[in-house]
Amino acid sequence: MSERAITLSDNHIDCFIADPALITTHEQALEILDCLDDEIADIQAKVDACQIEHSAKAMPEATSAWLRRASYACAMRRNARHRVMQRDKELRGTKAVGGVPNPEKKAANLLKQQRLADEAAARRLAKQNEHLRLQNERESLAQKRRTFQTERDQRFERQFIEAARQFLPTDQFEAIRQIARNSASVATQEAAL
Repeated sequence: MSERAITLSDNHIDCFIADPALITTHEQALEILDCLDDEIADIQAKVDACQIEHSAKAMPEATSAWLRRASYACAMRRNARHRVMQRDKELRGTKAVGGVPNPEKKAANLLKQQRLADEAAARRLAKQNEHLRLQNERESLAQKRRTFQTERDQRFERQFIEAARQFLPTDQFEAIRQIARNSASVATQEAAL
């Protein structure tokens, strides 16, 4: 047995194991759990020893029957231990008694879920806003590039026209300018189609 001083008689322990609802204190539950742990360990040690002893040779029928009964008894003790642990949880207030939920805990959980949902929604909104800001910034940069390109092309065109006007005779310059306007109007019409 464990180091805990057992104050309950074997008869009381058997009653408490049979009906865990009779357990009224956490200390009683711990004593009963210690007793069950010792019984389970004792049965399991005997079962293991029997299995090791008969591992290499055929097991007699009587031993096989005893092994089945012992394994069943060990399983029943584990079930009883589980029931006592559940009662201990009820006594300590970490489990709802009789399946009735704790309204304060339920309200706290609902508030927590709502807070987490609000935080998640805020994170999603912030992410969407950041995405829109970056998208607007990219569009603004693209528009600035297009504007700069257009202005640069117009500046180069003006500089070219001024240079051509200075170096070419007037009638030749006007003929070239007319050809350029005609080709620009054709390109504009094709783009419109």
